[in-house]
Amino acid sequence: MAASVLVILASLFLGFVVALFCYICAMVVESRRNRKQVAAGFFHPYTNDGGGGEKVLWCAVKAVQEEYPNLECFIYTGDDATPQSLSARAVDRFGVELLRPPQ
Repeated sequence: MAASVLVILASLFLGFVVALFCYICAMVVESRRNRKQVAAGFFHPYTNDGGGGEKVLWCAVKAVQEEYPNLECFIYTGDDATPQSLSARAVDRFGVELLRPPQ
């Protein structure tokens, strides 16, 4: 009799622990979904060279802009170029049309 009571109590306790764990996991997932995304940064030292790495950069920026339209994209580069000239170069050289110029 006492063993069956212990089994029932242990089962109830385990059920409570599992339910609490599921609740905590759901809260973490929900908080991550509601988190405001501010910006994405890309580092490319030479954005005006015209090489294959530059095409990868502009394709990545475009993909991020399409997936997250409200997200600002920043390019960290050693070149002295304006956001508009970088966007124009991406279109002229690689045919990659960005949704908006990077910062």
